[in-house]
Amino acid sequence: MQSCHQTVTATPLDWVICRDKNSFMKYFESWKQGLQTAFRVEKIPESILQRYFLETPLGSPIVILGLHNETVVASSTLVPLALKCPINSITFKYLQYVAAYILPSYSDGFQTYRKMLELVRTELRDTRYRFILSFPNKNTKNLMLRLGRFKHLDAGFLIRGKMETTIIQRLNAELSKPFFDDTLLDWRIHSRLKRDSGLITRRYEDEQNLLDVTSSEFRKDFEGLMPWWESWGHPPYDATDSNRLDMCAYSETELPSIKRSFLLSDTF
Repeated sequence: MQSCHQTVTATPLDWVICRDKNSFMKYFESWKQGLQTAFRVEKIPESILQRYFLETPLGSPIVILGLHNETVVASSTLVPLALKCPINSITFKYLQYVAAYILPSYSDGFQTYRKMLELVRTELRDTRYRFILSFPNKNTKNLMLRLGRFKHLDAGFLIRGKMETTIIQRLNAELSKPFFDDTLLDWRIHSRLKRDSGLITRRYEDEQNLLDVTSSEFRKDFEGLMPWWESWGHPPYDATDSNRLDMCAYSETELPSIKRSFLLSDTF
């Protein structure tokens, strides 16, 4: 969930970093209005506001605000989360980068976004966190890689068909990599998603979508839309469209081999 505009201006901004709910609520209404304007929606669902910005499971998110005359015109949010390795139970704490936006007329070329990325990266100085994970949209992907020094890890997309041997093998191989524990998985699975028989699915436009599997005992007769990642090689079915879920990360140390999962993003 990210937006970026490229209008050139030289309006100076004041930057504020909110590290707890009380400090964030002072700017909440202005921030929400900016978010709705940037993403061209009339209203952000309350469930999304609660899940990613107000009641996050591992503590308050870090909200970076760019202010012009006390009005929020730019922002980035870092949600504290963690992955657990199923092999050795080691936990990797990280920050999920979501809801980046800059309102038109405040980008100063790319300078505002560059400054915001610097503030985002600075949060890794807190040694509790191993890396920053992000799923940028097409507007911000190249800027994040070029200006923010994020690394492109992989790209996921949807294929349509009946589950077969290659798909089963790829999904099984990912189960040994760090992923959410049960508590965070319960947080991630909202009302539009279903968890059953080791599958996590959603119904979209009258078709079943498989987003991930949680056990090697998952049901093998699924038919519909399924995830595929570029690192898995050539897919057994063609991609349904040109959309890609780009998985990017920033770290000052070596990254763990993270599970490829659509559920790591805030998209679905």
